[in-house]
Amino acid sequence: MRLNNILPFPQPGEHLVLDCGIIRGGENCGRRTFWLDFHDKDGATIVWSGFSRADALAAAREWIADGVRLIDKTGGAK
Repeated sequence: MRLNNILPFPQPGEHLVLDCGIIRGGENCGRRTFWLDFHDKDGATIVWSGFSRADALAAAREWIADGVRLIDKTGGAK
């Protein structure tokens, strides 16, 4: 019997997006950065950021293990 007050994780439509870009100012100007956005019905929130795609994928593993779909928009960027 399933309790009505317990929601399954992930909810329909929830997903994680891995993206990257080049920093345009400050001490890390010109450096590639990666980030993970968690998307749900309320919008998106950055849940991780750093300078390594490998580290981003490592951070995403726990989300993926919980059933959250990962969309990698980096194209394997290094």
